[in-house]
Formats: sequence, C-alpha cells, structure tokens
Amino acid sequence: PNRHLLGKYKDEGTLAAACAAGNYQFINIAFLKVFGNGQTANQNLVGHCDTSTPDSCSSIGTNITTCQQQGVKVLLSLGGALGSYSFTSESSA
Repeated sequence: PNRHLLGKYKDEGTLAAACAAGNYQFINIAFLKVFGNGQTANQNLVGHCDTSTPDSCSSIGTNITTCQQQGVKVLLSLGGALGSYSFTSESSA
C-alpha cells in the first residue's frame, strides 16, 4: 500500500492536498511526542500549525475528515526518537 508521512517537514504540503492527489491509501501524522502520565499532549506539526496557539490546528481535523471521506486512512504516530510519553496502564493505552 502507498503511505505518506505528514508533519515532519515544512514544505510537504497540506494533509488535504496529499489525500486529494489520490496517491495514498494511508497517511501517517507524525509525531505525538508528549502524552500520558498527566501531561498535556503536544505534537510537532512543523509548518502546518502551531500547537501552542489555540485553534491553530483546527484545519487538521477538517482535513482528516476530508481524507476519510476519500477513503484514505489517517493514522497518528505516537512517540518518536525524542519526547516525553508513557502509558500508565493497559487501559490508558
């Protein structure tokens, strides 16, 4: 299957554009690098939105819905090489 990793680079275009191109069955949004253990979730979406600014990333949710309507599965990568993340129990996973 054709896959695409979105979120790591500024010049990769939008999620909606990647889905509309018709080249991908799966798009993986990378990386949710801070989560769990009472921490506020934080994701690095360089060039797509500023996660520290309220509502800056609302278009990502709209784009996910658009992609799903086109039959593209949108996944979220948890963790990465660096970050602060954990699950405190099996149920929190």
